[in-house]
Formats: sequence, C-alpha cells, structure tokens
Amino acid sequence: PVELPVVEPPLKIAMVSTPASTAYVEAVACIFGNANYTLNPLPQEQRWVRFTQLLAALGDPQLGLCVVHVAGTNGKGTTSAICDKMLRGADARVGLFTSPHLHSWRERIRIDGALVSKHEVEAAWALLRPHVEVDVPFTPFEKLTALALVCFRRAKVDVAVLETGLGGRFDCTNHVPEPAVAGLCRVGIDHVAVLGHSVREIAWHKAGIVKRGVPAFSVSQTADARAVIETTASELGAPLCFVSPQHPLVARALALAGADAADAAALPTWLRPSHQLENFALAAAMVHSLAERGLLRPPAAAAAVPAGDSHERTSELMDAALRAALRTNWPGRTELISAPAGAGASPTPPHVARLIFDVAHNEDAVRALLANLPRIVPPTGGSGGGSTGARASIELIFGANKDKDMRVMLAMIGELTGARGDGATSPCVLAINLVSSSHPKACPLAELAAVAREAAPDAPWRTEHATMAEALAAAASGTRAELHCTIVFGSVFVVADARAQLAVLRPDMFKESDWAFEQAGEPPIV
Repeated sequence: PVELPVVEPPLKIAMVSTPASTAYVEAVACIFGNANYTLNPLPQEQRWVRFTQLLAALGDPQLGLCVVHVAGTNGKGTTSAICDKMLRGADARVGLFTSPHLHSWRERIRIDGALVSKHEVEAAWALLRPHVEVDVPFTPFEKLTALALVCFRRAKVDVAVLETGLGGRFDCTNHVPEPAVAGLCRVGIDHVAVLGHSVREIAWHKAGIVKRGVPAFSVSQTADARAVIETTASELGAPLCFVSPQHPLVARALALAGADAADAAALPTWLRPSHQLENFALAAAMVHSLAERGLLRPPAAAAAVPAGDSHERTSELMDAALRAALRTNWPGRTELISAPAGAGASPTPPHVARLIFDVAHNEDAVRALLANLPRIVPPTGGSGGGSTGARASIELIFGANKDKDMRVMLAMIGELTGARGDGATSPCVLAINLVSSSHPKACPLAELAAVAREAAPDAPWRTEHATMAEALAAAASGTRAELHCTIVFGSVFVVADARAQLAVLRPDMFKESDWAFEQAGEPPIV
C-alpha cells in the first residue's frame, strides 16, 4: 500500500483555463486512452475483485470517508449537485464525483465546488498509474473513480458525494462499505444491455447501494421499482423513507426565498419541473439525516445556539443549507442561458435571446421534460400552473445517441404540436430542429430525420441547419419577436456541443467561470 500525502486546502482555486503540462497531458491520455464506449470485456465479478485490489494497493482511500451515495436512472447528477451545494452551505468541505462531463473531464471531480486542479491530477495520477497499467486495462470510469477517491482523501474533505456511474450494485463507487446515507432517484429503462430490460432488474442494480443499517431515501417510484427497493431495505434493516415535492424541507426552502412551488414563474428555471422539486426533496432529506445525527459541523449561526438545544441547532444548519441549495448551478439541467437586448454580435437585437439546455436523453427523462413545459415556460405575463397570459412560443433543438429508442422519444416530441396537454398553458412549438452532435455515439442527422418523419409525419421537423453552430446562431440571434425561447435537449453530448458552440458565438451569455471555457485548455480525450 502507498501512503497518501495530505494536500492543504488552497486559499483560492481559479476556474480560468490554464496551459496543460506534459505530465497532465500524459495523465489524460492514460486515463481515457481506452475509451471505446463498448462493454467491459471482464466478467462483473472479476471486475469487482480487481477494483477492490486496486483500492487496497492505494491504501483504501474510500475508508474513513463520510459518503453521500446517489443512484438512479434520471436525476442523480442534479441530486448530487444539490447535496454538494447544501453541504457547502453548512460549512462542510465537500468532494463531488459525478459523470459524465460536458466540457472538461475535471467536472467529474470537484472539491469545494471547484474543478480538481491539473496539478492535483498530476500528483494523484502519479500514485495511481503504477497500479492500473495491466494487460487488460481498467476502464476510464474505474480509473476516474479511484482518482477521485485519492483526491478526496488528499484534500481531507468532510463529506464525499458520489454519484454512481452505471447501476449501483456492481458500480465502482459502491466499494464504500458503509456510506453515511444513500439516495435513490427515479428508476426507469436505460442501459438495458448491462442492467436488464425490466424496471425490476434495473431497480435491483440501483438498490445495491443500500447498506445494512444505513438510512436510505428515495423519490416516488413505479410499483415495480418501489417493491424492489423496499425489499432490499427490509432485508438489510436499512431505514427507508420516500420523499415527494411536497416534503416539508422543500416548503421551508421556498419559504426562505419567499416563493411558492405552485407559482413556477417565481422559481429559478432549473427548479420549476416537478421532478427537479423531487430531486431537491431527496437531497434535502439526505443532508437533514446527516445533520440530525451530528455528522456535520454547524456553521456559525448554528454554533451560536446553546449546545443543549440540538433541534434548534439542526434547524439553523438546515436553513443555511437550504438557502445555498436554491443557488445550485448545474449546467445542462433545465438550465436557462439568456442575454439582454443589445448584447452580442448583432448591433441592436430588439429581443432577449433565451436558451434552455437539458440533458434529457431517455424515454422517461424526455417525457418528464415535455410534461413540465408549461411550468418551465409558463404563459407570458402569467405564472406557471395558471392559465393567465399568452402562450409562449418556443422552438426545440433535439439530437440523440444511436443506442437510445429514438422512435419513442421522437413520437412524444411530435405530439407537442397536436392536441397535447392543457392548450391554455402549454407553449406553442414553432419548429423542431434536428441536429447531430460531434460525439461518436451521436445518431447521424439523416437517420434521425427519417425516424422523426415516420414517427410524427405532421410535426414541424427541420433539418436545414447543417451544423450545431448554425442552429445555435439562429436561436441566439435575439431578432425574432415571436420566439420566447429555444430548448436544446436529447443527450449529454448534444447539450455539451451546443453549450460549447454558443460560448464561441455568444461568450457574453456566459459567466467567465463557466466550464465551457475550460474546454480550450484540455487535451482531446476521444
């Protein structure tokens, strides 16, 4: 075993792009050099044993960590990000591990909200590299998980939030023997080649993060998924609680902000969909469980409360955490990016350019996004959930991976132009622009268009934009009075490509610290 040196917390970590050293470029090449997007050739059990041995050789960096573990088909990234923000709002030093990434792979490993530094990657990789250079290479995700755990141990984080990569039961992140709390987001059909073709099979994998005696929380589930989760928790004696958007902690957070869940227009755009409120409830319940058990150091306001009043101390700590949670910034998750009139390349565009990015990439996620459009884009001059005001007019930009069931998703999207939902509140879809991202897994535009026109012949499909840049330039021009916003969705890769292109076309629409500007300083990984 190797000894892991401790890195003291830096005073400040800048998020501007910095040149990559030779050592960093070599580390990235080694980590992602075998990223072929196919299944791991080793049997599941053999992979598990081998990763256990890798962690042991590294000194078991996962042991002793206070871990918040999150699994699910959809929403686990958002839930993990909210947990991270809440914990930092409660003055905890937090490590966050998520996947995939949008622009820089270092988004996957964050410490106190900042991308792991290139220097720290070099130092951690130097410890890891001798143990992963084997005949059958470790997958990039295996290497990244080990790297994250080493970085978190070196940084002496108070809490590590770990999002599973695929499934849960045999996931690399599940080598933590006893997390502090486990959370299960919505379970649906995805990655069937690995996890199975039924919800019950997939739920069995996801529920594998539940550990004996460890508190577990879950959002509402289908009957099949719920039955599997309840059985697993019961067998392990794990306290299990299901949460909903009506959870008291959600109400408390909105009350602190002077908002109401029923009035979607008063909420941050990312929090308007009902499934996002549910993810918020899940994150809040998990963090509250940590606070109740004294696993979090109280911030200044809570520390001032007399030690004997534990309930009041927990309330003060949670208020600080909930205020922070409302400021969560998780790119690509019902994310609004807009520019004021007069900004950008056009001299004096008369209207605000608004784009909403969402990584909805499977049937359940797309269904949830479309069902929540009246809340995401409420009638102009009215509030979400009401019927006052004029219907907003929107356009869509959609692309998909070729391993997804495109026909089902495209049929649902095509229905938007028909008699779907509440006509008084649902936005009017002017056009559906089909695109293909630059990623190897992206579905070619011609194939996507053919499936779309067969699935919904009367929908306003458009394919005239030869590139993502062209589609984004039209959406961001701000010159069309009738267009309220454009929604870009369909896959992580489509959103990543779109955000990167928009950052080039309209850098004024982004903060200087946005991850889109980190991409330029990264060596290629595909």
